[in-house]
Amino acid sequence: MEDYVEPTVDDMLTAFGVATETTETTAETTTETAATETTTETTPATETTTAPETEAAAKTETATETKTTTEPAPAPDKQAYAFAQLRNENATTKALLKDIAGVLGITDLNETTLPEALKTKVQEAIAKQKNLPVEIVRDLEHLKERDAAYTADQNRNAALLGFQKVKDTFHLSDEALNKFAADLNGKGKNPFVEPFDLVAAYKLDNFDLLVQQAAEKARTEEAQRAAKATQQGTETGARTGGTTESAGKINTVDALNSYFSTLKI
Repeated sequence: MEDYVEPTVDDMLTAFGVATETTETTAETTTETAATETTTETTPATETTTAPETEAAAKTETATETKTTTEPAPAPDKQAYAFAQLRNENATTKALLKDIAGVLGITDLNETTLPEALKTKVQEAIAKQKNLPVEIVRDLEHLKERDAAYTADQNRNAALLGFQKVKDTFHLSDEALNKFAADLNGKGKNPFVEPFDLVAAYKLDNFDLLVQQAAEKARTEEAQRAAKATQQGTETGARTGGTTESAGKINTVDALNSYFSTLKI
């Protein structure tokens, strides 16, 4: 009689017509599926964790863009604006002169020779109006131009002397003097065109400053005078054997004799 052998799991599966490899494959597939599901379920948690960071970054970028757009625009350059306005005015003047030249019958519209041609036409018109030779009108124009040049030269010299006097009188630096000139120009005052007393103008524009400087100078001079008087009193007291406190006062006969002894009489 053969010994009884307990059937294994494989034997039982084989008896029921189930292959062992298929079972192992199914088990592995089940395991992998479970792992995949676990991974899939874990992924949303990761996305949920990174979502606030993404929103914070978006808010930061939005704030940065808002700050950039709300920054005030730089102030326009006044000097550049003045030059641009001057160029526009020059262009308008040139166009007007060319139109006038066309009306007067001037064909040469060269910008270099056009002013002289217009001047000649004006002189001819004046001579015809006043029934004078053109040469006399030209001579009168030359005299006027020479007188204007002389006046301009006189005004220029007077203005330069005036500025130098202001600088010397009030002990100004070059920077302070230039500021004074700029302030005058800002008020529409030009001593080179219309002469005026620059020293008086400086006093008027800087009255408070001058008063303050005068007060400080007076205090400094008084302090120096007091220090000098104290020093002289100390020296006198040392020579006479007295003290600084009694040097300036004569209260006794001895003090009077000491005072006379210092005098060479």
